Amino acid sequence: MKTVKTYFTQKIFWGGLAGLAAAALIFTFAFMGSNVNPAPKDLPVALVMKDQGVQLPNGQKLEIGKLMQEKLTGNKELPIKWTVLDSEIEAKEELDDRAYYAALIIPEEFSEHAASLQSPEPVQAEAKLLVNQGKNLNAANSVAAIMDKVFTGVNKEISGQMLAQMKAQKMMLSPDQVPQAAERITLSVENVNPVRDYNAGGNSPGMMTQILWLTTIISSIVIYLGLKKASRGRITPSSLAAQLAAGLLFVSLNSLIILWIATGPLGLEVPDFWDTYGFMVFTAYMFFLMQGALINWIGYGAMPVLILLFFFSSPVLNMPPEFLPEATQTWLLSWIPFSHSVEGFRTLFFFNGIGFEEKRWILGMIGLGAFIIMALSLLKAYGKKEETVKKEENMPI
Repeated sequence: MKTVKTYFTQKIFWGGLAGLAAAALIFTFAFMGSNVNPAPKDLPVALVMKDQGVQLPNGQKLEIGKLMQEKLTGNKELPIKWTVLDSEIEAKEELDDRAYYAALIIPEEFSEHAASLQSPEPVQAEAKLLVNQGKNLNAANSVAAIMDKVFTGVNKEISGQMLAQMKAQKMMLSPDQVPQAAERITLSVENVNPVRDYNAGGNSPGMMTQILWLTTIISSIVIYLGLKKASRGRITPSSLAAQLAAGLLFVSLNSLIILWIATGPLGLEVPDFWDTYGFMVFTAYMFFLMQGALINWIGYGAMPVLILLFFFSSPVLNMPPEFLPEATQTWLLSWIPFSHSVEGFRTLFFFNGIGFEEKRWILGMIGLGAFIIMALSLLKAYGKKEETVKKEENMPI
């Protein structure tokens, strides 16, 4: 009984229990806080409306394109934010710039073809949906599924109107017209900036970022240990230079190993091996500078910060921003450096490098700021040195 009492009165027991509760709280928020109920909202989609309408035999003008535009843009239940563009060319340019998950193209002859059911040679009216897979495969597929459902509903409505008009005019359907009557409008889907096979369903940019951050943390700690040992616990200009050089060596080798394994045994498809490797080295080194800035100032206490940043960011890296709560978008996704790394890899893998320089420039500016903070850690070491000298001067002989 005494042993039991002693066991439950130990500080390590209650400290461990408190630590477990804190870990459960942190990790639950980190992994589930933004993913419990991911629902799309305001998915950006472009609409190009070129339909000219058609004059019907009864004198009325049929404008199915205009009707569809009103139904689509006026439907508040659709999780889509529409932007009307002037041409398909403009829409494709915007898709390449990752502005939209998809673009719906309604051609000029859309109403004319829909109304051709009453002609000897009926033609289906066909709209085109350009699905921008590279922006985010899950979100793009969600838009495609929504549009397919919308067109199914509109098709029934249009077919009903055509049949009602023919009935009012006492027109009979020929055998050739019967199949056409059931499906007056169709939606063809074309994938642009496609996600290649063996790309983890479009999640490879996020995975690359996660691997680089974690492996760079190991590099940063190993190099910091060597720095402390070589400089006897102080950061000097020469030790800082050695730290920076060692970091470049570590991330270069690390990136090469990761990419070789990913593209070799694992079969990851990348457009260009060496372009991808160059960006990996650059990104990993920017990560190294960020980590080094924290470690040089607060030492091993930086480790929990670096790990927690990873845990909170990791679950949201591959999710479309429109699927996340506003709090996550504002307080996490808007400032974490990982998002720029993910977008950089995305431009390389799926967009032929369009917009790549912008992402690299942003990462470079973040790395430059981190380097300045690292360099300022010399002042901290200098202050400690001055304090030590003063103590030694005041010591009694």
